[in-house]
Amino acid sequence: MSSVSEEVITPNHQVFKDDSGYKALFSGLRDGEWKITRFQDTPPVSSYLVAFANGPFEYLEDSVFLPLSKKTLPLRIYSQ
Repeated sequence: MSSVSEEVITPNHQVFKDDSGYKALFSGLRDGEWKITRFQDTPPVSSYLVAFANGPFEYLEDSVFLPLSKKTLPLRIYSQ
């Protein structure tokens, strides 16, 4: 999701719980400094639309036309 804000903090900086509905991700910058990046909420995604693959995979890529919705969707099939 798009980032909403970024804030650099130091070790003595206190972080309070954010009630604005944004998630926060902490990433290291330099020694003694951190950056808080706040993102918009991610919309729900069906678990069958997410895949993690690790290895020497080959893939075929094409698209499929859905006649009812008149949309064309990308399609990628992986195999070893």
